Amino acid sequence: MKHTVVVIAPLALDRAPESLGATAKIEVIIDILRNLGFDVHLVDSSHPLVPPGVLWARSIFRRAADIEGNRIHWSRPFTVANRRLGKLLNILVLRSLVSRLISLKPSLIWIYNAYAFEGRLALKLAARCQVPIILELEDLPLARNRRLNPKPYLDEYYFRRLLKKVSLITYVNHVLMKRYEHVDTRKLLLPSVLRNEFLFRDGMRKFGGSRFTLGYFGGLEIDKGADVLLKALPMIPPTWQVVVTGRGKLKEEFEAAAIAFPDRLVFLGVVARDRMMVEMRRCDAIVNPHRPISAMGDGVFPFKVCESIAAGALLISTPLPEIDVDTSRGILFFSGTSESLVEALMESQKFYSMHGTEVEHLRAIVCERFGRATVERNIAEEISHLVSLPVSASSNVGPATPVKDSQ
Repeated sequence: MKHTVVVIAPLALDRAPESLGATAKIEVIIDILRNLGFDVHLVDSSHPLVPPGVLWARSIFRRAADIEGNRIHWSRPFTVANRRLGKLLNILVLRSLVSRLISLKPSLIWIYNAYAFEGRLALKLAARCQVPIILELEDLPLARNRRLNPKPYLDEYYFRRLLKKVSLITYVNHVLMKRYEHVDTRKLLLPSVLRNEFLFRDGMRKFGGSRFTLGYFGGLEIDKGADVLLKALPMIPPTWQVVVTGRGKLKEEFEAAAIAFPDRLVFLGVVARDRMMVEMRRCDAIVNPHRPISAMGDGVFPFKVCESIAAGALLISTPLPEIDVDTSRGILFFSGTSESLVEALMESQKFYSMHGTEVEHLRAIVCERFGRATVERNIAEEISHLVSLPVSASSNVGPATPVKDSQ
């Protein structure tokens, strides 16, 4: 028997695909749910910008789409030119969307993050259909400083309501998981889902040549630490070249820096996922300069951390919250300043020669624990406690097959 799961997440299927961490994680979760035998109906909560000169766009309901080679259906509430106003109106005006989603007779609701729209829609739909809610908690609502934006406080209000109603919460780090251990719900640690293309049998040895490559594959935002790279660029040793992908508010600064330092910075902008994976694999080191997460209440976990480790590169990172994996000897930590990043680069070759075995051991553990097949089995196990899985689900879940590195 087929079951329908309603996934409420910011994923615009009529826009060009991007290799951003959030998008990739939503896509692979949808693919897992499809592989478990569910019919997936996505409600896109991203409220994308309408074309120039257009004041508003009608809602969309049950349009066919394709993700990871699987057919799903998706809907979207109406959008308006003023995105902030539109997102608020989407939160307030839900009756028609709820009525249409009820007609799908969902068995399960999966929501991406404790945002107000996702939370309110899930609570109303679950109350009408009497079905469980799974909350994929990626950011605490108040973890980031949004200055005068009132929406995080609205998100926080619905987060508190969701904690009383959800049946399963996935957490991005072990600190959050422990903090909410008093909440009477099932729990699953889910910092990342590594696609099979990251699951190599063996890592590639690094720092073998005379020049080294440092990669950055996160958002080009200050709160993600991308400005640290810009400040460090004039100081990095001449033996290093920096490769950067992504988009964000600092895009123009990176474009200008690539012109000013052509021998030190290659800026690729937004690239396809396959290209990004190739770039990550060829790096000697990958940097995670995210501003200290402890200052954000340990409420987040950078998407690219596990992927960077799985790529086999030495991860150079600011301090990270625990993910139930010992990272103490496999990661080179720095304080988050541009000066300390330069010092880390100067130390990295020696660090790798001393701890290369630990780096490879960490890579193997992360790939095994957060690889696609392991995560799928864990999700299947947790969902089986909430709803009866489709008959085909158990036969669809198999072990991951690591691939041999062709390089």
